[in-house]
Amino acid sequence: LPGVSLSALPLLLPSIILLFFLGWSLAMLAGILNTYFRDVQHLMEIALQMLFYLSPILYSPDMFANRGGLASCLNYNPVTYLLALVRVPVMEGHAASGATYGICTLLVLVVGALSLLCLARVGRKIVFWI
Repeated sequence: LPGVSLSALPLLLPSIILLFFLGWSLAMLAGILNTYFRDVQHLMEIALQMLFYLSPILYSPDMFANRGGLASCLNYNPVTYLLALVRVPVMEGHAASGATYGICTLLVLVVGALSLLCLARVGRKIVFWI
């Protein structure tokens, strides 16, 4: 891409660390839920497909800036901010905003705390659910 600087790529390191811990926490939650409720896997497939189309993965969030309801849907979608952690340094050549890092850090902390709480609660019983 013309105009994109490779000097912004080291800015991806904090984003990769945040995404790693979010993925780890979500994997622990999904594992616990899938062990207890066997149908969670199929529900997750449907929910993730819906989330894919509601998130700005295939399109830019700027395309819906003047669309009212669609723009507010993107503003409340946490995947929008997670994608911005990677999209902005790669596509625009500078770091994502501090608010984006703050929202993503808060999301990772909440999901991580929830997964650790679930694991602490069912850690000794989960082997009997298998």
